[in-house]
Amino acid sequence: RNALLESHVWNFAMSRSALSENATAPDFEFTRQFILPADCLRAVSLYNEALPFRIEGSNLLTDATEANLKYISKTTNPTLFSSLFVEALATLLAAEMEEDITGDTRKSAMLKTEFTKKFREAKRRDGQEGTPQRIISGGPTDFKTGNTQSTGPYII
Repeated sequence: RNALLESHVWNFAMSRSALSENATAPDFEFTRQFILPADCLRAVSLYNEALPFRIEGSNLLTDATEANLKYISKTTNPTLFSSLFVEALATLLAAEMEEDITGDTRKSAMLKTEFTKKFREAKRRDGQEGTPQRIISGGPTDFKTGNTQSTGPYII
């Protein structure tokens, strides 16, 4: 489940958190480090920050003064999973167990092919939910006037 959750930016597993700064600064390269949420499987982006970051252990290292993180959470409640994710996960589990249980490598290969199809469809459908994110270089644009603020790149 966790490996499948990490493999895509699933809408149902997306979380947000304003991170707390770690009292100990990194020794070099970055000026600050922030403590990751306990349920963080994969960091996706820092909200409104163009500065680079790196994940090391249970910390996010950056030069930003605050860290508002969008991340993939370890979602354990299956009622939150999309139905297509559930189908893909079930097919993957069946493929991994098939050969051990029956010794049939052909059936296992067929299930892996079926998993790939279901996984692609689940990702495609998931990607169609919500407004697509676009990176605007130079900052947010006022779509009525077309003016762009020059405060840095943003993901909207």
